[in-house]
Amino acid sequence: MIRFSFSSLYMSLLFANIMILFLYLAFRSQKLLLKFGLPMAGSVLLAAIVRMLVPFELLNLSHNIYLPKPVSMAIGEFLHPQFFGDRFSYWSFAKMIWLAGILIFAVRTVKRERTTARAIAYESRKLPKSAPASRVFRRIQKEIPRTCRIELRTLPMIHVPMIYGLRHPYILLPENFDLDETNLYYILRHESAHYLHHDLLLKVLIQLFCIIYWWNPLCIPLQKQTDIVLEMRADHEVAKNPSQKMEYALCLETVMKYLLKSVSASPPAPVSSISFCQKSHSATIQRVRILLKSETPPHKGFQYILVSFMATLFVLSFVYIFEASSIPYDIEKETDSIDASNAFFIERGDGTYEFYLDNEYCGIIDSLQYFDKDIPIYKEGSEV
Repeated sequence: MIRFSFSSLYMSLLFANIMILFLYLAFRSQKLLLKFGLPMAGSVLLAAIVRMLVPFELLNLSHNIYLPKPVSMAIGEFLHPQFFGDRFSYWSFAKMIWLAGILIFAVRTVKRERTTARAIAYESRKLPKSAPASRVFRRIQKEIPRTCRIELRTLPMIHVPMIYGLRHPYILLPENFDLDETNLYYILRHESAHYLHHDLLLKVLIQLFCIIYWWNPLCIPLQKQTDIVLEMRADHEVAKNPSQKMEYALCLETVMKYLLKSVSASPPAPVSSISFCQKSHSATIQRVRILLKSETPPHKGFQYILVSFMATLFVLSFVYIFEASSIPYDIEKETDSIDASNAFFIERGDGTYEFYLDNEYCGIIDSLQYFDKDIPIYKEGSEV
């Protein structure tokens, strides 16, 4: 049996944020990232996302660890009803604000996607078959038949190549994008790799995750880390031997120069798109360094330690729940003197209970495990 509660939510956030912070530190250290390995970085990201998308408590498995009394009192004040006839709490208002934020960010995202879809439909143009990019892309389609679903177009408003679209994928090139066929091959092959690895779908799922947890400040580094991991994986897919890596590094430099020369501001990138590179020197330099030094295999011992740590932490986040004390705070923890002669509960619709002692209301509790099982439990609205 599973249950969603405030405690299960912050346990999922605790695990996910530890993983995101760990990745943030790893990406700041080139040596650590090389020991880490890109597949392992992707696994840590996936574990963080899965845990935050499953913010539930497994009642048959979990054990409560009760927080100190001051912390429990603060959480209790936040969770217990205090407004509108003891029907709403600060947590109730927080959930309403959370839901409102989800709706606002979802509407903004959908509007941006629709704007991009209209721009591509009305302003993009097919490249002539004689164009160098068309010739290169036909060669790629012969090498990899699955890329035949992708359509090659130009779009005036963009300054850097990108792939866009889940149902109808497009590789979009800036207008008057004059590069030689070697650079075009690396660019088109890179964008095709995103399609082959379903990176667009993954990026949409990350965006959905960030819409749900819009208030979590670590969503921004999560998106950046995801983008870098996806780009690095595509880089390694395209450039495998040392000569290809050198040519690919020069291609990245060429595109960055082209991007920096652009005068007008780049339009906001839609969710279902991945650009060849961003207007960020640090991210591009990091990609080049990791690509050129990737001949060094990841450190196996380091990976085993990390996997063990991550798996243990993932399981423990379900097994042990840091919980505010479920006994009202003005009552001593020894419950032997509380029995059917002086106490009763009223079961609420949300799975919690109103607790009464000597016919006086004492507060809301969410667990009866520490109380005498003979204490009467009444339904909400019934005559006591």
